Amino acid sequence: MIRLNDRVAIITGSGRGLGAAYARLLAERGVHVVVHDAGVNKDGTGFDPNVAADAVSRIQEAGGVAFPSNVILDTRDNCQRKSGNYALEVWSPRHLDPQCGMGCLSVSARTNA
Repeated sequence: MIRLNDRVAIITGSGRGLGAAYARLLAERGVHVVVHDAGVNKDGTGFDPNVAADAVSRIQEAGGVAFPSNVILDTRDNCQRKSGNYALEVWSPRHLDPQCGMGCLSVSARTNA
C-alpha cells in the first residue's frame, strides 16, 4: 500500500459521497486531511457546518488525522483563505458536468509541502 504519511490534503466536498470516500482513503494512507464542506443543499443554498465536522469525526474514530473546514467558497477572498501549505488538493464536484464526464475530478500536487 502506498503511504503518504504526514502529507496534507484539502478535499472539497468531502463531507459526503465521493468526496468523503476520497478523504477516508487518503487518511487511511497517512494523509492529514482537511475536510472541506459547507454543507450546502444540492441547489447551493443553505449552510450546515456539521457536515464537515461529522466526516472528520468518522475519520478520527478510524484512527486518521482530519480537520473540518466549512468556508463557503463563493468569493476570491474565501478561496484564498483556504490556501496554505499542503501537498494535495482534491476538487470533488458535487454534480458531474455531462460535458466533462467522470474526468471532472481534479487532483493537484503542490511541491511546497
